[in-house]
Amino acid sequence: MFEANADSEPVLTAHPFADRFPMLSEEELQVLAADIAENGLQHPIVVDSTGLILDGRNRYQACLIAGVEPEATTTDADPAAFVLSANVHRRHIAESLRAAATVLVLNDAGKRKNGRWEYGSIGTNSTNSSWRQRVKEATLVLDHAPELLPEIASGALALDAALKQANEKRNAELEVLAEQERMAAEESDAAQWHADNNLEITGPSAVASKATFEAERARADNAYRDQLAKERIVARKAEAQAAEKRTALAYDFSELVSALTRIANVARNRVEIVMADYEPALMFDPNQLKALRNPETYDLALAAITDLKEWSRHNA
Repeated sequence: MFEANADSEPVLTAHPFADRFPMLSEEELQVLAADIAENGLQHPIVVDSTGLILDGRNRYQACLIAGVEPEATTTDADPAAFVLSANVHRRHIAESLRAAATVLVLNDAGKRKNGRWEYGSIGTNSTNSSWRQRVKEATLVLDHAPELLPEIASGALALDAALKQANEKRNAELEVLAEQERMAAEESDAAQWHADNNLEITGPSAVASKATFEAERARADNAYRDQLAKERIVARKAEAQAAEKRTALAYDFSELVSALTRIANVARNRVEIVMADYEPALMFDPNQLKALRNPETYDLALAAITDLKEWSRHNA
């Protein structure tokens, strides 16, 4: 919106699309006004059929400052397309500001629906990769932090700073959406579970009911696994004891074989010769002497020898 001139004559108003782009600074307007005062208005103000300025807001304002009658021409062109064509490539506007303003204009013109730009509206065929990237970033801000976009277009906020905030909001939105989808899936799963089990419970109650059942089943499963673990421990302990017993028996068996070998060696040298000068008190300690004089010792030894001989015959 422009102020009236000194004579309070009717003034022109900027089209909302044109207002999406930043104006020159006051100092720059003064320089432009001085040039117009000296050389006249070189390019007329362009307005639409309703008299709204599509291009030339700065020239119009400079004319008011300089006291020069502005010349205007009318166009029937599409307002959004005309404004973008007139402003997007102007060098005095930073690329990030132009991108933000472009996205605002196109959105105001209804070119973005359901998170997508109307085909051909955004100029994706541009060979300027930097420009395409800036438009993409401004679009992300539009989708997730639209209140920041006018600040970017005016130069009050850097696009990178706004993009950071927009990404944070997007991530938060995605987390909320994921949680909603998870809860919906749980309700659907629980409803199906209740249907399969002929239960008439739906919604959150179904989830709670199924969760209670699942918790009870989990506790039962844990108790069963704990019992199996205890049984395995007892079985391993019993197996270890049995292995220890087998080891001891094997050692005793080895000792028996060694004893029999020694007896066999004695027998080869004739017991009569070995025992000719038999002096028990010198040859044996008291315990050995006691066992030697016990007939049961010989009976058990002979029985063991007989069993070993029989085992040897079958396992030769």
